[in-house]
Amino acid sequence: MSVVLSLRWRRAAKLLVALGLLTACGDTLPVLDGGGTGSAEAAATLLAVIDTNHFCDMDGVIDVVLRAEPQCASAEGECELPASVEGTVFTCPAIDPTALLAVEVSSPGRYRIAVLTHFTTGESTSECFETEDGAAIWLVSQGQLDAAAQIHAADGHEICPDN
Repeated sequence: MSVVLSLRWRRAAKLLVALGLLTACGDTLPVLDGGGTGSAEAAATLLAVIDTNHFCDMDGVIDVVLRAEPQCASAEGECELPASVEGTVFTCPAIDPTALLAVEVSSPGRYRIAVLTHFTTGESTSECFETEDGAAIWLVSQGQLDAAAQIHAADGHEICPDN
């Protein structure tokens, strides 16, 4: 069972990388019709490549997940925030040295993008990604949501600062 899931994950990761390369070259992604009757909600996809060995080689790691954490616009930190959104879950142990993780956000705003590492003890740690411009907070506009933009993280990550 785990071999089948591993093969499916590898195929999915390769597809995500290929789609990311297509959009990086200026091509657009095809619209896939799932046959549903609901309307599609505008969303942007935030992408980060992780070093799976860095995360999975620690004792007791179960998995890692990419999460978008909404942030207040004001310095006081007093605002009503939507819930954090979790994206791709990568199950350890790792076979491939890297993995592309994604999380979709459907509201414009300010986000911190974190990779959460879950341990068998029930504890978790988080490391944050910066934007390609070096900003710690990701700004997502309505235009990016409407365009279904793919926003890529810079290489590297570090322990998330306290709010």
